[in-house]
Amino acid sequence: MTTLAHGTRKSLEAASERKPLRPTAARVRRIVLVGLGNIGSQAADLIARMGVAEITLIDQGTYESKNVAGQAIEQADVGRAKVDVTAGRLRRINPGLVIRPIHAKLQDVPLGRLRADVMLCGLDSRLARSCANQAARRLGMTLIDAGVEPSQLLARVNVHRSDPDCSCIQCGWSDEDYNLIESPNPCKPEDAAPSTNAPAALGALAASMTAIELKKLMDGDHAAGRQITYCALTHKLFVTAIGVNRQCRCEHDPWRIVGLRQSPARLTLGQALRQGQALSVPGKTFARALVCSACGARRELLRLERRLTRRQLTCSRCGAAMVAPGFDQLDRLDAAWPGPSSPWLRRPLAALGIVEGDVLRLSTSQGDRHLQVGAAANSREVLHA
Repeated sequence: MTTLAHGTRKSLEAASERKPLRPTAARVRRIVLVGLGNIGSQAADLIARMGVAEITLIDQGTYESKNVAGQAIEQADVGRAKVDVTAGRLRRINPGLVIRPIHAKLQDVPLGRLRADVMLCGLDSRLARSCANQAARRLGMTLIDAGVEPSQLLARVNVHRSDPDCSCIQCGWSDEDYNLIESPNPCKPEDAAPSTNAPAALGALAASMTAIELKKLMDGDHAAGRQITYCALTHKLFVTAIGVNRQCRCEHDPWRIVGLRQSPARLTLGQALRQGQALSVPGKTFARALVCSACGARRELLRLERRLTRRQLTCSRCGAAMVAPGFDQLDRLDAAWPGPSSPWLRRPLAALGIVEGDVLRLSTSQGDRHLQVGAAANSREVLHA
């Protein structure tokens, strides 16, 4: 579990003096569950029994033998994708539940495919948690984030609405927390976040706390901006109020996202750039060249760095891995690059790795516009080629 959020700590008795639950204003029907490990694999079963209509499952992992001791799986599930195992189990629990498994890292999922009423997270990585926090804010979703600390038998859950006057996860982060965020190295593969190795019982406790907070939301409890921590070692419960940090590094205002009728296979880069002065896909970078890590061969291209295909990432000369050097990565495309006469302007956005559900940021003289291209339709999506 990452560092506990900063704020005013209240006693259990004080926490019990909240106002009575208000009637439900709008039903919570769609859920996004990110991370299917020690917490998420057990929370999924509880959510399937709670009367929600849709659940999107996101995890890039595959179950290993060591996961049997700490996660809600069987030995026969070893070697299978976590989203597939969980989806099959949830269908048996609730055949009427609409399940959308996405086998990918959260950072690689198009923002438009994360639309839901509530996002639930059980993640080990600070980088992934910040990405989840930003996505929930941009889409105007409530975020329930859970974690565990096995050495002290701690289970905690954070609840944050997307309202500008409500804190987010990062409001409680210190400079030390940001210094501990994993920094991707463009010249070598990413390492998986280390496992907490928490016992299944502790993960089940955090999963139950997550499900309880979700049930309270479904019943009309709109309290948020708080962290609930239970210490199973000392049997103490703490509620921490997290105030809005005006210096927070995460933007708090939800985006106004307008849908585009054109699919990325039909909309060209030139057509998109005519609607603004610059184009970007927030959270992602474009690679304009790859270099072989062994022989130094260079290949010119233009594609989102996290959507490069296996063929593009393999050197045609020696078969070694190709990487995108940092100086060949672009945060946005504009008149300076690729340039007004570039042949890339005639290529469809799909050739650049942009897929349905991606949200584009177009910079204009009146400010930024956010446009979503297409929509997700597949029952199971694998975003890496």
